[in-house]
Formats: sequence, C-alpha cells, structure tokens
Amino acid sequence: MHIFIMRHGEAGFHAFNDKDRPLTARGEDQAEQQGLWLNEQTVPDLILVSPYLRAQQTYQLARQPFKQSIPVETWDNLTPYGNAALVADYLDTLNENIQSVLIVSHLPLVDDIVTELGVHHPISFYPATIVHLEKQQDTYRLVEVKFPTA
Repeated sequence: MHIFIMRHGEAGFHAFNDKDRPLTARGEDQAEQQGLWLNEQTVPDLILVSPYLRAQQTYQLARQPFKQSIPVETWDNLTPYGNAALVADYLDTLNENIQSVLIVSHLPLVDDIVTELGVHHPISFYPATIVHLEKQQDTYRLVEVKFPTA
C-alpha cells in the first residue's frame, strides 16, 4: 500500500479561530501543483482529510486532476493534535483493495504519523509537502518527499 501524507498549503492567519483559517493564494497554487504531481504517481483509492478549512481546501484543489470519484473521509482525529497511533491503526484495518491513500492534515500530526509508522528520517513538512511511504508486509519505508515549488 502507498500512503501519501500531505500537509495543507500555506494558510493565512486572519480568521476567528484556527479551524477557519483559509489558504492564501500561494497555498492554493501549492495544492494545485502538488495535485498534478500526485496524479502522475497514483490516483488514491481513499482520501482522509482534516475537517479544518485549510485542509479541506487543500484536498479539493489537489484532487482536481483525478478523473474519477474518490471516497473521502473527513476525520476529526486529523486535526493538528490528533492521535497518530489511531491513524496508524486505521491504516492497518484497510483491506487489500486499498492500494493508495492520501492523508491531508497539519503539523505536528503529519510528522507524528510518519514517526508512528516507523519511518525515522528528518522531514521538513513545509506547507503542501507530500511524503510518500510504501507499506511492505508490516514495515513502512520512505519512497519520496515532494516539496512544492510555488
């Protein structure tokens, strides 16, 4: 199984609360660009996304290149301080028909998920960064880190 863990694009700070922070124009460009790259790698069988506005906007823009409909689960555990162990456990329950998953979330959770999956490489999760992991047997390995150029 291939896991693509993406931090949301660059977000502004002008919102009533953290969950309502929208993407900036640059963040929108980053999400679109990363979606084009992701479409060249795979079309996810499942998308897991934080309910926060900037993550929702990121996934909407990143999924535009995909031609087919993809199941999306908005999950409260994917907010910035969600539980990485729950995410890892959920990934372990997915059936063999799921070959590729995109997770769109926030710092520090995206970094915590990578660590929880047993990948111990220093990764700088700049806005819209995607980390591609591959699961083989019960082990995850780092395939690639894709930074946006926008």
